[in-house]
Amino acid sequence: FALAPLKALQWTSGFAVIGNRGSRRLCSIGTILGIETSCDDTGVAMVTTDGRILAETVYGQTTTHLATGGIVPATAAQLHAANINPAISQVLHETGVAMETVDAVAVTNCPGMAPCLKVGLVHAKRLARRFNKPLIPVHHMRAHALTACLTDGVQLPFLALLLSGGHSLLAVAREVDDFYLVGRGLDQSPGDTLDNYLRLSELPGLGDLPGGRAVEIVASQGGDSRAWPLSGSSTRFNKSDCNFSFSGLQSAFRQLANRVLLGDPMQLSEPLQHNHLVRQHYPHLCASLQYALCRMVATRTARAVKFARRTELLPESFPIVVSGGVAANSAVRSSLQSLAKFYDLPSAVFPPARLCTDNGVMIAWAGAQLWRRRLHCVMPRDFASVDLEARCPIGEDLTGLVANWHIPVDRFSILTDH
Repeated sequence: FALAPLKALQWTSGFAVIGNRGSRRLCSIGTILGIETSCDDTGVAMVTTDGRILAETVYGQTTTHLATGGIVPATAAQLHAANINPAISQVLHETGVAMETVDAVAVTNCPGMAPCLKVGLVHAKRLARRFNKPLIPVHHMRAHALTACLTDGVQLPFLALLLSGGHSLLAVAREVDDFYLVGRGLDQSPGDTLDNYLRLSELPGLGDLPGGRAVEIVASQGGDSRAWPLSGSSTRFNKSDCNFSFSGLQSAFRQLANRVLLGDPMQLSEPLQHNHLVRQHYPHLCASLQYALCRMVATRTARAVKFARRTELLPESFPIVVSGGVAANSAVRSSLQSLAKFYDLPSAVFPPARLCTDNGVMIAWAGAQLWRRRLHCVMPRDFASVDLEARCPIGEDLTGLVANWHIPVDRFSILTDH
């Protein structure tokens, strides 16, 4: 390993651009329209480059997908196609800004569900071509990370942690288009783990809430994570990388639930609610699951902090930006604040909950930062060079390098009262 070559690494793109890295002249204040359709939310927003959110709207699809037991890409794409024009019209109407005066159109082109990405990209190209505006393709995960620069005034560089229903990753953000991946999800996302528990347990009155919020509410009702620790979930804690694996947590939870509630080592075949002993044990089970998830997140993040310092990818002091729906869980927040304090870092930063899930604001803001630097701004004659990418890394993959360093994780208190 040589530090100098690592510092010289740059994330490149095949897009036609205006300007180059050697001349990053910042432009005057501009207005950017952002479009997000990577999964099941149609998000549109208009943001200025000096950080003003002029208007925003999100057309959700939750009710439809709950009825089918999950997101069907073709169905999601159809709903995007039905919602995108009304969403754009609403934002333009609320701002009173004419498309003629918009400076650029930013759109998510990666990663995500291909049919969904296509809807947004096709409409964005059509709109930008009609009014002869630059098109700015935006990486969905980078946009999540950059949101804190808008909402909390965070300055680059920083460590980004994304925890959502579809993703889990750790990345070093050095510039708006310069990221390094240091930890990634190997299987199930944390959001899926909590949502699956919610479906399994059929917690009364909480079916409409995200799994992370439902588990938090029940755990707060006297739950003690020490009552029944998820011992089987510790298999990855001894690994030397920053990668996440949450499928083991779900398996360990199912085994624990059978042992505690049913005395049966077999997999649960019926929802937990059907057992008369369940209600009194719910808080302990939720607290155990929540603690195990927090432990996984905290240990991986701690190793990423030490790796970033040792390689000088980040300075000694830097923010930790946390985004994604799971980041709204108070136990997750508490564990990451404890981590930041232990390593003498500024407090972990959490954007507002509405901007932690998919939205148009984050796309417009990421586009605004690229537009100011004249990066990845594609003119209509070059629109053919912009395509969607269902799978696209956030930046240079250093996960193998992290594992090779075998960095130990210090012992610190992850949670206080959970």
